[in-house]
Amino acid sequence: MQYFALGLEPPGNIARELSLYRRELFRESSDTSALAFPDLAFLAWGTRRSGSSASLGSPIALRHALSSSLAGIDGPFALTTVKAFGDCLFLELDGPLEALCQAAGKAIKGLGLETGNPAPIEAGRGFFLLRIDTLVSGFGLPALAASPKLSFSACHLALIRLETGPDPFAAARWDYICRVRRHTGP
Repeated sequence: MQYFALGLEPPGNIARELSLYRRELFRESSDTSALAFPDLAFLAWGTRRSGSSASLGSPIALRHALSSSLAGIDGPFALTTVKAFGDCLFLELDGPLEALCQAAGKAIKGLGLETGNPAPIEAGRGFFLLRIDTLVSGFGLPALAASPKLSFSACHLALIRLETGPDPFAAARWDYICRVRRHTGP
């Protein structure tokens, strides 16, 4: 299956801490889902309309669509707590996430992509960590290492193409189509 996703990409130092935390969880569980996806907080998902092979647009149009999604989104983001949603663990993200998810959903539709199709990971929950079923052994979640408590304002909005096999957590391949920087200063 092929998906397109808009995601919030943290700055390098935050991405490094997030990646180290995910790798620690991987060592605890030996589950590949912890390493299956990029370090993005997924905001919106889309798929191509049935039978469509049309382009998403020129690089300039893509950059404009992503930049427009960031317009008016003010305030910092902060990594908070680990929380389960469905069968996945996420590192929650505090800040203007809801407004950014709404803008990202509009951008996905504006690119001519269908929304509402089941996506591998729920959008708007924060940073995906791993599937829970690999940690649970009938007694609930084990104690996890304390999550990193970091905040950031500078970040990127990234559009990726994600291709998955029958189990998206075991076989996923992605590539970046477009990235725009969130301007936080003068």
